[in-house]
Amino acid sequence: ISFVPWVIQESYHAGRLEESQVIVYRAEAAVVFSDASGFTALTEGLAKKSNGAELLSKCLNAFFTPLIDLINAYRGDVIKFSGDALTIIFPAVEDDDVDFPCGTPNCKRHSAIALSVLRASACCLEIHKRLHNFET
Repeated sequence: ISFVPWVIQESYHAGRLEESQVIVYRAEAAVVFSDASGFTALTEGLAKKSNGAELLSKCLNAFFTPLIDLINAYRGDVIKFSGDALTIIFPAVEDDDVDFPCGTPNCKRHSAIALSVLRASACCLEIHKRLHNFET
């Protein structure tokens, strides 16, 4: 299911999601707040065009799709969209099935929360590297 937070998907598949129900998710996690720079200028420019809404929709899909793919690759979960801003959690989970969960061979084991902070940081660096000069 595209663009639906994992915590909502999990509740739905477990049969715990009812209409008008608020889902509360409590966990240790690293939290990232992300905002796309230049969004206001983009919307103002597109508002002057007859097909501005269609162009904006295409731009947002072209931007958010690879962004969310990157976030998911680092085990993050987008839990909220606010226009061009995102709230992302990186849950603290044990990575016992991975030889070097932090990416460094022979590294001493990290706590689950330390690994979530490492994943969040690495994800932010990768997002900046790949989407910093996103062409609209």
